[in-house]
Amino acid sequence: MPTRANPCSSSAQTVTLLERTFSRHIFPYTEHRTFTATGPGQICLSITNDDWIKFRRVTNATVKVDDGTVVAPSEFGSNVTYIEKRKAVTSGNHDLAVKINEPLFGYFDLKIKFLPDDTIPPSIQIT
Repeated sequence: MPTRANPCSSSAQTVTLLERTFSRHIFPYTEHRTFTATGPGQICLSITNDDWIKFRRVTNATVKVDDGTVVAPSEFGSNVTYIEKRKAVTSGNHDLAVKINEPLFGYFDLKIKFLPDDTIPPSIQIT
């Protein structure tokens, strides 16, 4: 059985669906964005949390896709500079919800790449 491609690795078949910087100002709030998958497949959600001024690194946030938590608050920290998660998605629109709780004026860059399910080439065996 062929192995499924990893949408987080470099691949010609992946498509970037969203690239954005999320930040916290004054009060924490949930920011929503919509992205569209052109078919069933997997997304790679990557977060770069590497501010050269360390006190702006996010230490507490929640990232959800379609109401399911993909990155929990416990996965962030002052020494966490990169987070990468994969998630299966269906065709259509999807809701991304990001809430940064700590610190004030903290921020991170988020990128979502998509890999459709049909990227595995067919194979035949001749006997």
